[in-house]
Amino acid sequence: MEMLPWDVWGAMPAPGEPIDDERLALFDRLADLTRDPDAAVADLTAAYADDGRSASPPPSTTPS
Repeated sequence: MEMLPWDVWGAMPAPGEPIDDERLALFDRLADLTRDPDAAVADLTAAYADDGRSASPPPSTTPS
């Protein structure tokens, strides 16, 4: 699924909304894990499986 800069879901703050300390910690952790993803596969898998804020929503089923 392609992520677009204007997508807002999960932990992503709405435009103009400040990033609180909890989200900042999450983003810092994900950034650290994705720095060398091959070395952190298990941790990355757990981070995305265990925290719904980092999971992308299911694809829309609305016909276009």
